[in-house]
Amino acid sequence: MESLLADIRYAFRSLIKSPGFTITATLTLALGIALNTTTFSIYDGIALRPLAVPAPGDVVRVVAPRDRSDGELFPYASYQTIQEGARSLAGVVATSAPELLIVRNPQGESDIPASARFVSGSYFPVLRVVAARGRGLTPTDENAVVVSDAFWRSHLGADPAIPGAFLMVQGRPMPVVGVMPAAFAGTGSPPATPDLWIPAAAQPSLLPGADWLHDRGQRQWQILARLAPHQTVDAARAELAALAPTLAPVDTEAATLRAKPATLFQTDSGEFQTFGQVMVVLLIAVVIILFIGAGNLVGLVAARNASRDRELAVRAALGASRGRIGRLLVMETLVLSLAGGTVGLLVATWLGDVVLNWLSGVLRSVSGGALSLALDLSPDWRIVGFTVVVSVLVGLAVGAWPTLQAARRDLHTALKGTTGGGVVRTRGHRLLSAQLAVSLVLLSGAGLLIGGARRARHVDPGFDAGHVLLVGLDTRALSAGPSAQATLFTRVTERLRQLSDVRAVAWTDRAPFAGHAFRTVGYPTAPVTFSVKGVSPDYFEAIGARLVSGRTFTAVEAASNRGVMVISESVARRYWPGQDPVGRTVADHPWLARTDSQAYSIIGVVADMRATYLSRVDEGLYYPEPLGPRVTLVLRTRGAPSTEAHQVLAALAALDPTLPTKATVMPLEAGPLRVQQLMSDVPAVLAGGFALVGLVLAAVGLYGVVVQLVARRTREIGIRVALGASWREVVTLVLRGSLRPALWGAAVGLLGAVGASAGFASLFAMPDAPDLTYGRGTFDPLVLVAVLSALTIALVVGSIGPARRALKVDPMEALRTE
Repeated sequence: MESLLADIRYAFRSLIKSPGFTITATLTLALGIALNTTTFSIYDGIALRPLAVPAPGDVVRVVAPRDRSDGELFPYASYQTIQEGARSLAGVVATSAPELLIVRNPQGESDIPASARFVSGSYFPVLRVVAARGRGLTPTDENAVVVSDAFWRSHLGADPAIPGAFLMVQGRPMPVVGVMPAAFAGTGSPPATPDLWIPAAAQPSLLPGADWLHDRGQRQWQILARLAPHQTVDAARAELAALAPTLAPVDTEAATLRAKPATLFQTDSGEFQTFGQVMVVLLIAVVIILFIGAGNLVGLVAARNASRDRELAVRAALGASRGRIGRLLVMETLVLSLAGGTVGLLVATWLGDVVLNWLSGVLRSVSGGALSLALDLSPDWRIVGFTVVVSVLVGLAVGAWPTLQAARRDLHTALKGTTGGGVVRTRGHRLLSAQLAVSLVLLSGAGLLIGGARRARHVDPGFDAGHVLLVGLDTRALSAGPSAQATLFTRVTERLRQLSDVRAVAWTDRAPFAGHAFRTVGYPTAPVTFSVKGVSPDYFEAIGARLVSGRTFTAVEAASNRGVMVISESVARRYWPGQDPVGRTVADHPWLARTDSQAYSIIGVVADMRATYLSRVDEGLYYPEPLGPRVTLVLRTRGAPSTEAHQVLAALAALDPTLPTKATVMPLEAGPLRVQQLMSDVPAVLAGGFALVGLVLAAVGLYGVVVQLVARRTREIGIRVALGASWREVVTLVLRGSLRPALWGAAVGLLGAVGASAGFASLFAMPDAPDLTYGRGTFDPLVLVAVLSALTIALVVGSIGPARRALKVDPMEALRTE
């Protein structure tokens, strides 16, 4: 132990004596560790974050698998059936999706829009969540409310006596019985902490237009459960599958049930389905950067050890064993790596705050302040442990090779002051080649993504996105039954058409860039994926799309769901090349029709649009959609849509004062279209930043290798200068030493870039995922030329300093040892 402590003290003293080396090595390693820790924190905070409840591993989410997604909404009767019939579950809970309710602070006069979830009485007991103040809801509560810690602090003044006070919720007095702990972010889907939790029994009175408890057609409830002792998720799945036939059919199809582990973000479904693929790419990128940084550290440590040949030789001559010398050197690299890990953890904590603030700002800007995210990126013990493990592994890996070289060095040669630098130089060159190769791969990928982000700013979506205002309206709580809801929608559309600054009003089941439905067929030659939308007769006029031939739907066709359809130009080219498909039926191509028994006729062809993803053209199929509660209104404005939003809200309030509280009014450009651009911007910024860091680290590595080259060839350079070598010859000698590994690295990097592009190609070729290169493909010769130019500049810049040092070599100093 004393010997180990002595080695540690010596390592600290040795590193303090070389502040330049220590600072450079620490920062180089800290950068790689910080990026890895930040990326792992993001992955952990989203993909692995459990629910903030006791024993979260026992909580499962009940879903109904169908098509490509998991249905998460059930009628309340399904919750009751599962609660009564599942023996593998210790308890079952039901919770609604977030609902926007109007709350009045008892001390204030202004109304507060608050996000609320209706929950079953079993919610808090089954989840075992204990209130920070007061209590949670119980099965006997019918008129009570529990508030979140954030709502308590921001709107209730953090009043410790708030349990027992009353809030006016939708005009109804409700006593506050408790305040939840700050750590409880709810049960996810979406992963946003609600402001209020309200008993399910209060739903019909707070939202009088519908009865979610007794109407089996109202599928408003998410279901979670806690496993019984000694039960597994597989056992719960089997039991739920057996219960499914007892439930009511879903859209005439037999009901299905499945259990899966519950997490806050539920990255295995919904909008987060591609999150894992994105994170794998990011993790590979940051591991590459860590490899480059570790390679630089190997070169720096090797160069430092080379300058200590005589010191190490003297230690060996005085009796120090090779093992003791190796342990000294490894201890130095471990101290360096742990110092780099500590700095990296601090930087990662700062980066986590930056990322979180940026994400929160983006969500607020694209949603008009309606969306928030329950995301915590602060490092916990797992993140700290991950950082420590990475630091130790990097320290051991970095210290191993230079330590072995120093331990094997010939004592007699070292004492004479000469070195066997050929092997060191060769292996250093190999390491530099590897660093440059992976840098080339990173830069190539970044160039493609940056080009895609640039094209996202200029691509034509095929319609007038700059004058489209989207109005989402939830009438379920205002009108009972589909007929009354359709009547209310008709009144709304008529009122909006009367606005002087509105040119057209239409509706669709999926607004541009705000949702999609794909249908993939495998006939006749290869799989084809269509974008399917239900639209109103005036839809194409409202978004400013060009009708190429034929006509659009009539009001009668939309109301009666006639067997007619409009197709895009791309579909027309695929199946009727050089012909006009208007008037044809889809009998020869039945996969174009909806999955019903009607015979569909093509009545029109519309110009190609990019309305699902901005990065690719839709192969669009458009069907008539009746007006109802599941549609989004699409308004085409004469001026800027953002200036018309207040007029729309005023028009809704004139029909019903509560309508604006159930409406989401958003310009297409400021919301969904901006999200599409962010889908390109974020990967491009990350990839560009990673590539720039990799390039800088590669340049630092090049500098270190060339410095070693100059140090190892001091005697040779001195002789050349003594014999009359010019400065051009000396610089050429130095540059030639770095050019060979650079050429090898470029060659290997080109092969790696081609291989990586094949992997990207398979990802971007998926029709139901965005093409982040915007049609450019994944292998762009211009990008590779630009990347090679950047690496050439890095080579020259990295060689300037060592070359100048070589020119200053004094022949007498170089030959003095001879």
